[in-house]
Amino acid sequence: MRIFQKMISRLMLVTFLFVASMSVVHAEDEYTPTVDHVTNVTSYGNVSDFYYYRVGNSVTVWGTIEIQSSSTVAMTKMTLSLPYAGHFTAHYQASGGAFNPGITRAIAIGSTMTTDGMGDNNTVTVAFLAPDTLLRIYYFHFSYAIQPE
Repeated sequence: MRIFQKMISRLMLVTFLFVASMSVVHAEDEYTPTVDHVTNVTSYGNVSDFYYYRVGNSVTVWGTIEIQSSSTVAMTKMTLSLPYAGHFTAHYQASGGAFNPGITRAIAIGSTMTTDGMGDNNTVTVAFLAPDTLLRIYYFHFSYAIQPE
């Protein structure tokens, strides 16, 4: 009985999402973001493998980027442009994370605010404490809601 209830619940959710997606903006594609305002970065590359999925005002981005930090145990930062302008007014309006199999430290991604002195309110900031100075590939994912202008 419980399995049947779960199946019905999932079917209802899939149906709702399908109907909802028909009435809102729906897009998915690949894009190449602009990387700017780099701190503690010797080099970066492979920024063409970015993908996004948009339903309504919600956008999800994922991909990979190669980053080589300049010094160990120092904050590494950079801003990335978005596939759709976010018009952020608060730091929590975009968030996500990144992963590298050889690193156990957190890698944060959040909305960039003009008060940061970095970028504008239509970018996200990638920030992490550099574990070493090796060129590493980071796998990332972040989401944001497009705010009204």
